[in-house]
Amino acid sequence: MADKVGADTTLAILYYSAAFVLHTALPFTITQPFYVFILLFCLCYIILTSLAAVAYSGLLSFDIERAYYLIVIRFYTLFAGSWNTAVCFNRFTAIIWPLKYEQIWTQFMTTIVTFFILAYAMIFQAMFLQNPCWYSTSTMECVEYQVFSTYVVAISVILHALLGLFLIMGALGIARWKGILASQNVETKLILQTLATTTSLMCVGATKFIAMRKFYDGQIELHLITAQIGNIILALYSYVVIGGLFLASTSFREAYVRFFRCDSTCRTRSAKRRISQDRRGSIMVF
Repeated sequence: MADKVGADTTLAILYYSAAFVLHTALPFTITQPFYVFILLFCLCYIILTSLAAVAYSGLLSFDIERAYYLIVIRFYTLFAGSWNTAVCFNRFTAIIWPLKYEQIWTQFMTTIVTFFILAYAMIFQAMFLQNPCWYSTSTMECVEYQVFSTYVVAISVILHALLGLFLIMGALGIARWKGILASQNVETKLILQTLATTTSLMCVGATKFIAMRKFYDGQIELHLITAQIGNIILALYSYVVIGGLFLASTSFREAYVRFFRCDSTCRTRSAKRRISQDRRGSIMVF
């Protein structure tokens, strides 16, 4: 019981620290249209962590509280998977077709992709909510259903991560073969950032998949431990997303630090270079 409380406390600290420190500043620092995906991630993260706070309020019964928390986490996991794939596709087009990037990612195209990111998670969630056990974990039948739903989500996340790796590695290979990498330093940072988020997502899916296998094998203790590890990695995912963008984009880093009134520490590069990078599409990760 003490270990569970400690794990839950760790998760709460990770999620709400990210919500207040990392994501609160984003709506005020995003000033360019190609950051629309990071803005979407930010808003969904804040909304979902706010909803998850109900599970810590003590207003719900223990059974409903667990089921409610699983619903929120499941939606966030599905959202992260589809969102990461969209970002990888965006990165793919920015590397392969840098001159056509703005023509591809018009307001209409960005809106359509945003719709599909949200619709993907909502459709999956709606399917799960058709079962009468969606709000309960009190019976073994309902527990098995909740485990099965997590199993499906884990497979979905793994597939998204594999697709993301295929897009990024394919784009890098084609770009190197054609010799079209405009800025080796910037491109390397962006590729590493996107690979880091995709690798984190793969770890989330893998740990959840292993956790579900341990449940079906009857190794409940290992199931619980692995599931908690997966939840912690999922909580760290937003740190990888924002941290990678912070390191890769000078304009984002300067705007972000200015929000916290630390202007003197963020002026590490000239404004001319920053504008040049942004206009070339070199930092168009999102």
